[in-house]
Amino acid sequence: MGRWCIMLVMYLCRYRDAAKAMKGAGGGKIVEQYLSTSSQTLRVYTIISMGFILGFGRSSRSLLREVNGATDEMAVVLKATLEHKSQIFSVNLLAALALALAIVEANKEFLVKSSLLESLILILRKFKEMDTPVKGPKAANAKFPWEASYNPAAATEEDVEAFVFTIEVMVQLSGYFKNDLDLRVKYMSPELGISELLTDLLEKAPVELAAPVRDKMRALRNRLVPEAEDEAYAEKVAAETTDFVHHHDTALLVKPQQQQHIMISYSENYKKELVVDLHLSLADLGYEVYRNETGSALVGPMNTFNMQKRMPEAVDASHTIIVCVSPAYKEDVNCLVEAKYIMGRLHVSDLKVIFLMLDQKYTTISANPIDGWLSFFVGTESGFPLWDRLMVITTTREIAKVMGDNCKSSAAQSMQRVMSIELEGRGAGSGMIDYASAWAILTNPMKARYTKALVGIMQDMGVMQQSDLALCDEEQLLLLGLLLRQLHQPSYMKAIGR
Repeated sequence: MGRWCIMLVMYLCRYRDAAKAMKGAGGGKIVEQYLSTSSQTLRVYTIISMGFILGFGRSSRSLLREVNGATDEMAVVLKATLEHKSQIFSVNLLAALALALAIVEANKEFLVKSSLLESLILILRKFKEMDTPVKGPKAANAKFPWEASYNPAAATEEDVEAFVFTIEVMVQLSGYFKNDLDLRVKYMSPELGISELLTDLLEKAPVELAAPVRDKMRALRNRLVPEAEDEAYAEKVAAETTDFVHHHDTALLVKPQQQQHIMISYSENYKKELVVDLHLSLADLGYEVYRNETGSALVGPMNTFNMQKRMPEAVDASHTIIVCVSPAYKEDVNCLVEAKYIMGRLHVSDLKVIFLMLDQKYTTISANPIDGWLSFFVGTESGFPLWDRLMVITTTREIAKVMGDNCKSSAAQSMQRVMSIELEGRGAGSGMIDYASAWAILTNPMKARYTKALVGIMQDMGVMQQSDLALCDEEQLLLLGLLLRQLHQPSYMKAIGR
C-alpha cells in the first residue's frame, strides 16, 4: 500500500500547486519516512516525491545534501530513461524533478558537479530532431484519425513540456556561477555546442515555442557566446593548476604508496564509451582502476572544482597510467595539465605509462601523425589499439600481461594464489574448486549486483541468459569469473578470440 501511495504523491506533486499543498499539510514528513526503506524502487519514488515537495514547495532544505547518494541515483535514472533502458519514468517527469531540485540554491552545487548537464543537452538534441505534429486542414481531412494523430517522430505535448523544463533547469544552474566567464569556462563550455543548439531551436523548433521560453533561450545563449578573453582565462585556470603542481615538487620525491591503482587519462569528449568499457574489463580482472568520474578505493572522483587537489593525488597513487590518445586529448586544457604532471613524475618515480590509440587516423604511424605537445609526450610509442569496442577484450588482455599482479585487489591476488587457471587444460589447482557452491552462487536470484563485463562473458560463453544471472558482490564476481573460465575453457577461449 505504501508504494502505491508514494507513487500517487510523486505524480501529483510534479504540479507546483499540489507540491505546495502537500508541504503545507505536512505530508512531506510522512513521505520522508520512506527514505530509509530497504526497497530500492520505493526509495527512488520517495526521493522524487521529496524533490517535488521541497523544490516546488519553496523549502530551503537541500534534499541532495541530506540524502546520501540521491544525486547519483537521479542522474542514473534520467540517463537510463533517455537511453530507453527504463520505461518506469517519463522524461518530462524527470525534467520537472530536475527543475524542482535546481530551484533550491543549496542543491545547485551538487547538480553542477553531477552528470546532469549531459542529459539536459541530450533532451535538447532529441527535441531538435523531432517532427512537427500534423495540424490544420490536413489533420481535419484525414481519412482515418491515426493518419493525422500518429507519428512516432513528432513532438508531443509531453516532449514540449520536457524541453521547457530543461531550458528552465539550465537557466537555474547558470545562476550558480558568479559571471558569464566562469559559466563558459567551467561548466557550459563552447565545445558542448549548447549555444548552437539554442540558435537552431530558436530558428526552427518542431513546435511554436511560447515567448517567455524563447526569451530565456536567448538570454542563456547570449551568456554562452564565446569572447576573446575566454581563451586567456582558460589558460590562466590551467596555469594556476600547473603552479599548484610546481609548488608540490617535493611530493614527487615521496616513495609510492604500498597500495596503487591504474589511472586512465583521457578526454571526456572522445569515445568515452570505450574508456568506460576498458575500466570495467580491467576491474573484472581484479585491478584497482581510477577514472575521473568514479575515482578508486585510494582516491576519490575528480571534477572541475577539486581538480587542482585531486589530479596530483590520483597520479601519485598510480603504478601505471593509461593515456587514451585522441585529437580531443591534444585540445583539452585539462589533459595538457595532467600530462605535464605525469611527465614530471616519470623522472622522479617508478611510474609507468601505457598509450592507447583511440583513433586509427591519429597515431604515431598514421598519415597524419600525432603532433604538437602530445607528440613529445607519446614519442615513438605505437601503443595498443582501442578505436572500437571489438578491441576492448584483446587490449585489456595485453594490458594485463604488462601489469601482472600489480594494482590487483587483495581479494583477486589471494584467489589467484588458491586457484590456478590453466589455459591448455585443467591444472592441479582445479581440484580445490567447489563447483557446486559456485553454481549455487550463479543461480541464486537473491544476489543483488550487476557487473556488465562479466555478464557479457557469460552470455558469449553460452553459460546462461542475463535474466537468469545472479548478481553478486565483488569477491563473488571475481571467484565466478575464474570458475567459469575453468568450467568452460573452450567457450571462453573462443569468446576472447584465442
